[in-house]
Amino acid sequence: MSVARALEFLKQAPQDQGLRERLEACSGREAIAQLTRIASEAGYVFSQDDYREAVRLLAEGELDQAALDEVMREAGFE
Repeated sequence: MSVARALEFLKQAPQDQGLRERLEACSGREAIAQLTRIASEAGYVFSQDDYREAVRLLAEGELDQAALDEVMREAGFE
């Protein structure tokens, strides 16, 4: 599970018509669970908490150094 994978998914999903269509169907109280299931099926495995953290980071407009370090580490650039 990984915030980095959630960030990757959030950046990729808008570019993938199939993912966009599936995500548009997510709604209600289970929307995040549905989203993480769809992401997992597409190869992006992360938890609901990872997703929430990724959204928070994107909303702030930048990654703090610890988050950037985690993304780099998980991507194998350490």
